[in-house]
Amino acid sequence: MLAIDGSLRRLAGYVNLELQTPRDQRFHRVYKGSHHARRDRVALHLYDLSASDDKNAEAKAKREFETLHRLQLHSWAPRILDSYQDAPGYAGEMFFFTVVDPAAPCIEDRTTDTTWTTRSRIAFTRNAIQALEELHHAGIDSEPIIHRNLSPRTILVKHDNSPIITGFERSRLPFESSIASSSLPEGEYVATVAPEVQAQGLAVADQRSDLYSICACLSRLFQDRDDDLSRRAVEVFKRGLAMEPDQRGTLQDLDMALAELLGESVPRVAPPPARFWTEDQVIRFRDRDYRIISRLGSGGVGTTFKVVEIDRATREELGTYVAKVVHNGETGQRILKAYSLVRSHLRHMALSTIFEVAKEWQENEFVALMTWISGAPLAEFTGVFPLLAEEQQETTSEYLALHWLSIVCEALDVLHRNGLIHGDVSPRNLIVSGSDLVLTDYDFVSKIGELLAAPGTVLYCSPSYQERRPASPSDDIYALATTFFHVIFEKEPFGHGGELDKKRGLNWEGVNREEYPILAPFIDKATHPDPQLRFTKVAEAITALKMQVPRETSTPIEEGKPEQPKIAAILKQTEQQGSQPALSEQRVEWLHSLLQSYPGSRWGNRETRGLDTEFAAQTYVETALEETLVRDIRERRVRLVILCGNAGDGKTALLQHLAARLGLGEHRSSERILEGTFPNGLLVRMNLDGSASWRGRSADEILDEFLGPFQNGPPNQDIVHLLAINDGRLLEWIEGVEVRQGGNETALSAALYEMLQQETTTQKSHIRFISLNHRSLVGGITPGRRPIDTTFLKRLIDHLYGCERAAEIWSPCQSCSAKDRCEVFRAARLFGPDTLPSLVEPSIRSRARQRLFEALQAVHLRGETHITMRELRSAMVYILFGIHFCDDYHAETETGVLPYWDRGFLADSPARQGEVLGELARFDPALEAHPKIDRHLLGTPTADSAKTTPHYPQLTLESARRRAFFEWTPEDIEQVAGDHDALDLTRGRHLRRFRNLPLADEPELTDACKNLCKGISRLEDLPPQALDRPSVVPLRVTPRTPTETALWVEKPLSAFRLEADLPPDAEGVERLHRQAFLVYRYRNGRDEERLRLGAELFHLLLELADGYQLGDVSTDDTFAHLSIFVQRLVREDERELLAWNPMQYEAIYQISTTINETESVPKQRMVITLLASGAQT
Repeated sequence: MLAIDGSLRRLAGYVNLELQTPRDQRFHRVYKGSHHARRDRVALHLYDLSASDDKNAEAKAKREFETLHRLQLHSWAPRILDSYQDAPGYAGEMFFFTVVDPAAPCIEDRTTDTTWTTRSRIAFTRNAIQALEELHHAGIDSEPIIHRNLSPRTILVKHDNSPIITGFERSRLPFESSIASSSLPEGEYVATVAPEVQAQGLAVADQRSDLYSICACLSRLFQDRDDDLSRRAVEVFKRGLAMEPDQRGTLQDLDMALAELLGESVPRVAPPPARFWTEDQVIRFRDRDYRIISRLGSGGVGTTFKVVEIDRATREELGTYVAKVVHNGETGQRILKAYSLVRSHLRHMALSTIFEVAKEWQENEFVALMTWISGAPLAEFTGVFPLLAEEQQETTSEYLALHWLSIVCEALDVLHRNGLIHGDVSPRNLIVSGSDLVLTDYDFVSKIGELLAAPGTVLYCSPSYQERRPASPSDDIYALATTFFHVIFEKEPFGHGGELDKKRGLNWEGVNREEYPILAPFIDKATHPDPQLRFTKVAEAITALKMQVPRETSTPIEEGKPEQPKIAAILKQTEQQGSQPALSEQRVEWLHSLLQSYPGSRWGNRETRGLDTEFAAQTYVETALEETLVRDIRERRVRLVILCGNAGDGKTALLQHLAARLGLGEHRSSERILEGTFPNGLLVRMNLDGSASWRGRSADEILDEFLGPFQNGPPNQDIVHLLAINDGRLLEWIEGVEVRQGGNETALSAALYEMLQQETTTQKSHIRFISLNHRSLVGGITPGRRPIDTTFLKRLIDHLYGCERAAEIWSPCQSCSAKDRCEVFRAARLFGPDTLPSLVEPSIRSRARQRLFEALQAVHLRGETHITMRELRSAMVYILFGIHFCDDYHAETETGVLPYWDRGFLADSPARQGEVLGELARFDPALEAHPKIDRHLLGTPTADSAKTTPHYPQLTLESARRRAFFEWTPEDIEQVAGDHDALDLTRGRHLRRFRNLPLADEPELTDACKNLCKGISRLEDLPPQALDRPSVVPLRVTPRTPTETALWVEKPLSAFRLEADLPPDAEGVERLHRQAFLVYRYRNGRDEERLRLGAELFHLLLELADGYQLGDVSTDDTFAHLSIFVQRLVREDERELLAWNPMQYEAIYQISTTINETESVPKQRMVITLLASGAQT
């Protein structure tokens, strides 16, 4: 909510917003803040149109953004993050856009850096002068952009000695479109304002005023330096400080004078100290390169950065991390020890992982590299915890607090059992990530029993440090309880009369303790002033929490009793009762097991590891991969099998299933190491989780032993080993084993490293490396290449219904009194296996399954989410079975039950969780419209409605469109709309074509390529004469100055081709691409330019080719790579253009250059040739 005085804390996902502009400036306000999940720091520009009487207020506000967007071509310009758009909740009234805060030091701060040499400073000033000149020339129609706010704090210094110019809030943009503050800078920065501006105001400012300001700013870099070069630099800048504007010279003059000072060469600039690091700077750590994305925060201990690892050769981004830098040597040694101590013990989902630790502390180098946790610190929810509880779908704040307290206590117990305490549990170090709470930052980790070397955050830490008591587990519990007290009640925990007094306990004044009957006693005991009366270990705290948390009640299944009566008994009972049995309340216990497998239900999260539950084993679906591995193991074609993938990819379950297939028996995942010998002497061993320690042995020790026989090549023994491990952990082991081998790689480490890079292996190798990240569970390309094989999805649905036992399991539904209102029964009639009774027509059932598979394939093809086995099962359970048990339907009080079609797509459906379900909402058929279909859906059926396409007048239009998507056959859609493709997924009209690219023959690929090129040509306005020329692809050239004449270049259509980007082939692993490439071969026949096409860009280009018009998409991220692709192609034809002018509508001209060698001096001439209308050149 925006207050009248401009204060605003949250907007569009950005939090901790702080107003930077004067409070009385209402039309355009600037805030600084950070994104709640990515934690990117930004400057947010907010426009309130209601604060202006100008009828063109919106145009002026948007034009300012568009001008800033023009500056994105320049490296010195602030980078736009969010494009100009409606503010949430204020559509048409308020608009905003955001600019990345580069976190670079301003020249005022960087001046104090003694390592910044005079020559480097001069080189920077020259870069700044050139940047300002580019800014002045970046206007429209020769109208310059005047900055009007240059000061020592608005000119920033990047790591590479280049400038960033900020502070555009006072700028005068072309056509006076800027709605900016008219007030002048105050305080010491008045001296940088030109005299004429000080006297007459910002209205008189021009390029000469900016020249004065930049000279005043840059001269400060040399004022306190007494070397000759600095004095000469000050003299140069005095030329721009004349009182009269006409006597100040030009920016070009300054640039030349500075060049003379530098001489012929520009000095090579050394990297700045860590406190001056900026975004895009590349830092090398442990022989890997990391690019800084943003600065997360700085404090007394050091600085943390959000970084991304980049491939040194391809510059591809490999993963996002948090990097820690410590500026002080003594503190650095202590923190380095802390991270080294705790690194190997972070085996809990609520503990962030440490990927790398430095060997020794070095100034201006990383100390540690931690996992990036997407989310917001718990501190940002101080005072709004009830809203957070509502968002997390908890009934009260207390329930959410108790849930998270239990999770964090379990995580702390992992540390405590290994003899360590965290030492700094605080709201800033607890990250809310989705529905999880993750503890991070290990700066103050200490050994239990030792004196604390330093206190954590003073407001929350226990008094142990001040009282010189040794570290104990109760210290962490104390800080955790204090943290939740502060966040929930928005009260300083130990504030008594303005003083911090922990001996008096927490200050509960003003808090109604009766509303927290469980939480309040827990916090009191955890923070008791007497250490002897606190929780002494986490186990006590967890026991106290779990003893008091109310639990859901359910009727347990008696051991040994069958879940349902046998089919024969049911049929016999039915015969006795007659053909129409009496309806009564029935229950299906199988449904209860299904709901336990969906984490969003109130019975959820029972399935956590592999096939540890009977239900998980019963619903396990084998793929071709299992059959391939069983064959190859038995025939000794492979000796070492490595399964890599993400959490939830089913690695552990796959190995457990293989163990049973190979005769090793059934095992729980906790057994970790399995082994057995075949009758023919073959010894098979399995490691179900190579990333974890086991029975007091570290993961590295276990891996060393497990992989030892393969270190020097194929094993000497008759063995086969199978290992499930995350690829990051495997890479870590490879590096570690090479260190333990004296820095030398082994045959195994070299082979595994190569396989990790390629993520595949040849079948000739004794090693079978399988990356489950490349496996498609939603359909794959078959060897015959037609069609997409969805056998796994069909079998998965059948297994969820019980497969061969489905009729027995669901038989109670036939006599259930709630079946008419039961959404589980409705979905079963449509999606259930053939053995179920009361099914709908086969054609509709087949169509419904096909549509569900298409929707899941759309998620895969979009390429933003990797569909794991766990995610896929959860999404299927939610869509087909929902979150309600039989008792809910019998109670008839449940009003939130949605049908399967709404559960499939409705973004805010109850208890919706998971990335797959989140992505499905983007393809909601209700987001598009079709007049004929929509009228029919809500119309009243006619007398012969049984022979026509169904109507759904009882549903809302949105819900009706979703149901029709599943249940209307192609003939139904054809009957209503005249086009069987008229009802599809949102933005899915061309998705089927994109999906089938690997199956397309040459004519189909050629046609798709032609239409994509046609769409690219239509992105920019070109005359019909240009678009109608055959066998060429016109690409518009946009001149710097707008003109009526259209200019373009032409590329031969035959130089383009279309390729699907299929993952590497691996036997047994189904493949389905996520992107394609539009490839252009340059005229030299060697070089190629490749445009990466996701499903979204593919769709948009084909829409353009079909004649659809798009809005202003020039700033959309989807088109960023396309713009670069087109620009590179245009550069190939710099000496030959085609032109058209509306004054001569039918004519096309060719503009080219030739060099006349016959004259004494070769001359370049421009040649303009009139081409016949529509003719080829």
